[in-house]
Amino acid sequence: MKHFLILAIVLFGSQSFAQTYKTAYAQSLTNRLDCQGAYPIWCELANEAMKSKNPDLLPVRIAANMAFDMEKYKESLKWDSVLVARNSDVVDDYILYFELLCLNNRHKELKGIIELASQRFKGNSEIMTWAKNLEEIMKIQKSQSDYIIGDFKTRSKGEQFCAIPYKNVVLYASTNDDAGLINSEYKRTGQEFLSICYLDTLEKDKYKIWQKKFWSRLIYHNQWREIDQASAHDGPISFSTDGKLAFVTRNQPLWDTVGGIKYARLELRVFSKNEDTWEEIPFPFNGTDYSSGHAVMDTNGWILFVTDNPLYSGGGTDIVKTKLEYGRWLDPVNLGRQVNTDKDEMFPFVSEKGILYFSSNGWPGIGGLDIFITDFYSEKPEHIGNPINTNADDFGFYLNEETGHGFISSNREDWFDKIYTIYKEPFKCTVNVSLASCLKEPLINKNIELTDLKTNKVITLQTNEKGDLSISQLDKGRSYKLLFVGDNFMTSDSVVFESVNNGNLSYTLTSNYTKHITTLKFESELGERIDNIVMYTYQQDGNVKNQYVSAGSSFSFLNEGATALDSVSLEVVNYEDVRFTIPKNNFSECVDTVFYTIKMKQLPDSQYIQIKNILYDFDKYNLRPESKVELNKLVSYMKSHPKYKVELQSHTDCRGTYKYNEKLSENRSKSCVKYILSQGISKDKITAKGYGEYQLLENCPCEDDIVSDCTEEQHQLNRRTVFLLITPENQVLDNNKLSTE
Repeated sequence: MKHFLILAIVLFGSQSFAQTYKTAYAQSLTNRLDCQGAYPIWCELANEAMKSKNPDLLPVRIAANMAFDMEKYKESLKWDSVLVARNSDVVDDYILYFELLCLNNRHKELKGIIELASQRFKGNSEIMTWAKNLEEIMKIQKSQSDYIIGDFKTRSKGEQFCAIPYKNVVLYASTNDDAGLINSEYKRTGQEFLSICYLDTLEKDKYKIWQKKFWSRLIYHNQWREIDQASAHDGPISFSTDGKLAFVTRNQPLWDTVGGIKYARLELRVFSKNEDTWEEIPFPFNGTDYSSGHAVMDTNGWILFVTDNPLYSGGGTDIVKTKLEYGRWLDPVNLGRQVNTDKDEMFPFVSEKGILYFSSNGWPGIGGLDIFITDFYSEKPEHIGNPINTNADDFGFYLNEETGHGFISSNREDWFDKIYTIYKEPFKCTVNVSLASCLKEPLINKNIELTDLKTNKVITLQTNEKGDLSISQLDKGRSYKLLFVGDNFMTSDSVVFESVNNGNLSYTLTSNYTKHITTLKFESELGERIDNIVMYTYQQDGNVKNQYVSAGSSFSFLNEGATALDSVSLEVVNYEDVRFTIPKNNFSECVDTVFYTIKMKQLPDSQYIQIKNILYDFDKYNLRPESKVELNKLVSYMKSHPKYKVELQSHTDCRGTYKYNEKLSENRSKSCVKYILSQGISKDKITAKGYGEYQLLENCPCEDDIVSDCTEEQHQLNRRTVFLLITPENQVLDNNKLSTE
């Protein structure tokens, strides 16, 4: 009874399929949607066809599809198995087989048949989707939820579904409660047409004969009579949040005929309450060639309903939304791919928290219709798991989030629609937040943001006259962030927490003055001053910036607002790289400046680069063995810090002409470059320059008539190579004197 459309079995054309009397009669019953009468005849025709050596599989296919439509899933699987076993060339036979395996709880067989169909129908999009979703289907088959399922007893003898509380009763849709002394039969199922029924759980089972409720029940059975019901299907029903609108799904009075088959499509009827009377108001989105129904209202006043109108539906039945504003209905808007698929989404329900529950056979599920949940912030809905979902059709979900009680409809027992009670312990976790200055003074009327870190949904609340606030809109097992964003006078503060258990959580956010300065001091483990620092700062908003620390061994900054620093990383040649996390303010009073000293560990001698040791013999440019040792250290540093480039500068002593020494120094640089390149460093990472005798380290001039009085050791110090680091921003770290950015 949960089908959105009154479906029919369509005959497939076949020249070899003889139009016998029995066939024609079965087809005529099918055209009238008399499945109860047509199905046994199709079964006879299917059995007769199977006796032939070259059987026409059409009656088998019709029997399989009609059994599926009548929810005789075991029989449908029996017929469809015949089609698959005979290597049917109709892809829909395999798609139906996948669905029937799930409906009959035979999920373990899916993998084999999907692989077979994938080979037989290569590139078919539906089969590829099943293959893609197989792992998720097997996973969610074992998933569990916190819900408890119980029986819901009604007076109705027929099938029942879609229960909702209304005033002091529970309303639901049911068969076998049609009004009148002679009840009409719905040929498709053999049961009576749907009616909206009620159950007053406070009523006594027996009444005196003269009491009105007795006579009302005798005439109307269990029917709810505030709104007149039709002679065909009525239900389900729902109400607006204020109780002034009612939404009823009904059969249309006019039939639509397609291919000789009559369709009784569905329409949405809307009623407005005027004192104690319900008056119908027009709903413009009904039509004889499509269906609409299953409407509910969300927490923002939008009316969600289900339709297969191609103007608003992208395939199958989709959930769309509209709104009644100043007596005019807004054009429907599709809820999009976060909810709708190419198949059927139906039976929406929106909780008090604005969470959408709905049934779908388009998202990966256990079988039939499964119930999914979305808060509209996730990319796709979440399967609600067992025991809510089964291999059968599960739909008609309702939950009171305050009490944890609700209803669900399912045909999990003998494919008979039945209402079940559900219960999920309400999650009641309250977060108490206090916002104060560093002097412990309450900050009043300040905005604090609560961010759900899963959905990034943000709720903004305001502190009271005590600087406090309480938050109870929390979901179990979620991570949240509390943030005071700060302002022109106060700094921000935040905390991340998880809502795991019922109870109260308490957090205090502390704000400092914006003039507060944080200073980082850098020194070696021995307390020696360190310059030459390249520092990267990591902000809370995710931005990373470079800072070039000049001589002075310290860095000061205002650590406030969205650009506050989470941490810094430091790089200094011949010291280990350091990542330092900026601590939370841990001082006991408000101060202008907080100092943190970062100790840097010097590398061992085996890694310590002493580039001054790259020396040369007089009038030579070939590398000494000890020079290669130092260059190897430089190579190692470049490999571990690939963002840097290196410039080598070579020098000579004063002996020789200027021009000769320029050439000699260039050769010395080239010898270094050649060696570094041989160790695997990219050519674009290194350059070399020769300065001849223009930059003597030891003042030993000896040109023209000048006679140098320098020792050989002093000349040796002038015959050297030094290096400069160059950052990606072309900042030259000149002689370890780093300039501020």
